[in-house]
Amino acid sequence: MDNIFHKNYNHQVDPNAVKELHNAIDQDIKANGGTTPFINNIIALCSINFILAKAIYDLKSNSKFDVFAGKSTLDINIINTHTKEPIYSGSPAQHTQAMLDKFKKEYALYPSLFSTVLVMETSINLC
Repeated sequence: MDNIFHKNYNHQVDPNAVKELHNAIDQDIKANGGTTPFINNIIALCSINFILAKAIYDLKSNSKFDVFAGKSTLDINIINTHTKEPIYSGSPAQHTQAMLDKFKKEYALYPSLFSTVLVMETSINLC
């Protein structure tokens, strides 16, 4: 089996794209007053797989959704910032508990699945 670290993923890379990415990284370093862990990882990834490094570098941050955390660790909801609609219309904690109860009722005859759900419930209750 070939070692993935010895493969050349950069055989079809446009030299202009490499220059553009290096310029963008240089600008980021100057703007931030030094490198960040993200930039260090992008630089390291460039030598292994430039196309993937550029794709990751070009990712834009999420602006469509925002996370809302309430008082409980289970009270976490994701809200669409454009429509102001939450994913869970009611209480996220109640929704999770209802789903756990449903799994207990419907899948109690499947011990491996039930034990997984039981472990999940135990860890949720500990939070």
